[in-house]
Amino acid sequence: MWCTGTHSEAQWELNRLELGPFTLQHGHVGAANLVMGEPLPSGGLIYLLGQSEGASRFNGQAISGGNAVLFEPGHDFCLSHAHPHDWFTIRTTQPAPAQGSHTLLHEARRVEPLLRTVTSLMATAAEAPGLAASPAGTVGRRILEARLSRLSGPGAASEPSPAPAQGRPPRARQAILEACHDVLGELDHTPVSVNELAQACSVSARTLQTVFNDYFGFGPSRFLQYRQLYRVHRDLVEADPATATVSDILLSHGVWSFSHFSRRYRALFGQTPGHTLRRGGPGI
Repeated sequence: MWCTGTHSEAQWELNRLELGPFTLQHGHVGAANLVMGEPLPSGGLIYLLGQSEGASRFNGQAISGGNAVLFEPGHDFCLSHAHPHDWFTIRTTQPAPAQGSHTLLHEARRVEPLLRTVTSLMATAAEAPGLAASPAGTVGRRILEARLSRLSGPGAASEPSPAPAQGRPPRARQAILEACHDVLGELDHTPVSVNELAQACSVSARTLQTVFNDYFGFGPSRFLQYRQLYRVHRDLVEADPATATVSDILLSHGVWSFSHFSRRYRALFGQTPGHTLRRGGPGI
């Protein structure tokens, strides 16, 4: 099965292909974004970064186009992109081998063949929506299985990760990030400035700037903007449009400049806050 959705004004696109036990997705995001969470507990998930106009981070480590992440269920992750980018995911119903943590792969000879295969399958499905049920789909699935076997075979978990970004030692940096997480978790809707967050975490604003740049690829000010955008989005999706209003939800998050916020919201989610309230969030 082939599904597609686009929001051309925001240069946002999401396509999905069901191919036997695999679900392939290709996304294009025409703006920077931040994704944090935990993979679903069932099945395996692989993330492939396609074309990107700048630096990206996975759990504080620099990644670039052609890199892959093998997700480990039960472990938190953070993907941050400072520029427009393309991405692919492969979800399988087969449980992934236990690795103990997420695995970041940079090795081109293992990742690039998989990326080419997924790119080709998605492009073919766009022109031939019946690909999954055709003989060509069967062949494509077998090639995909072979590529995945090579990717997650012996040595995958032992591939060295890149050296941490320069600056504060990793342990101290992680402690500061955990302190920020605890403080922001208690505040939820309450707006907070960079200086207030730094003070609550007992560090200077300059130190906080360094830590966030090292880990996310952008500073705490932009992080707080994304945090606000995603929390507003969550509340809009969950709200009842018969009783809730966009202005009430924005005001509850400390948003006063509706037009400015709406432009940033649309750049990230591909729709206006009002559209989200009426019809739910973007997706397939």
